[in-house]
Amino acid sequence: MNNLNNPPAWNIDPERPEAADGSKWTRALLASGVLFGTIPAFYWLWRQIKEKQGKDERNVAVLTKKLKIKNSHLKQELQKAREQAQSYKEALVIQIQQRKEECRQLQKECEELKQERERMGTALQRAAKEGEQFQQRAQVLLQELKPQLTRRQEIFHSHPEPFCRLRQNLEQNLLDQVAKDPLMEAELGLKEGLMDIFHYDYHCVNTNKLMQLYLRYWQQQVNLRKHKMVDEVLKEFKEIKGE
Repeated sequence: MNNLNNPPAWNIDPERPEAADGSKWTRALLASGVLFGTIPAFYWLWRQIKEKQGKDERNVAVLTKKLKIKNSHLKQELQKAREQAQSYKEALVIQIQQRKEECRQLQKECEELKQERERMGTALQRAAKEGEQFQQRAQVLLQELKPQLTRRQEIFHSHPEPFCRLRQNLEQNLLDQVAKDPLMEAELGLKEGLMDIFHYDYHCVNTNKLMQLYLRYWQQQVNLRKHKMVDEVLKEFKEIKGE
């Protein structure tokens, strides 16, 4: 048994002579002290690392969740933007088609207006030419009637009785002359006017008033008919355009 009053020699007792060889035990004890002092520090450091790691993991999880939510929103917005872009594209295509159709319609209308203008121009030229021809034709006839009417009036200034037969022949010649041109007679009312002159303008006291009045009236009718031909063409095209 061990004697408690005489414990074994430890190399940690400096008073014992055999303690000189106890350096390895000293180092062991020092190492043990360092080791036991380091373990709590290491454990504290490990806990700090684990807590930081856990906190980082939680932060990463929260951030990941936020990124997923944001990514989902971005996907929705992207899809919405795509759909809106597609809608705009379709609307643009429709507008382009409408503009093309409007352009075709305008081109068609322009071509129709051009053709109508050409037809109107041709018709107006034809009407103006016909008016000129009518005027020239009427002027020739009136120039032929005027001296004969003047000659008839001169008969009344001479001796009426001896020249009565001559006057009647002259009047008949005038009626026959206007009868040769039914269109002109109808347009100007020549026969009716001549009959009025023969019936009322029979004495020199009248001083040819009725004859002069009818000559001016016939001239005005000629000018009116000339312009009326052009007006009829314009009216015709106006009615067509109104339809």
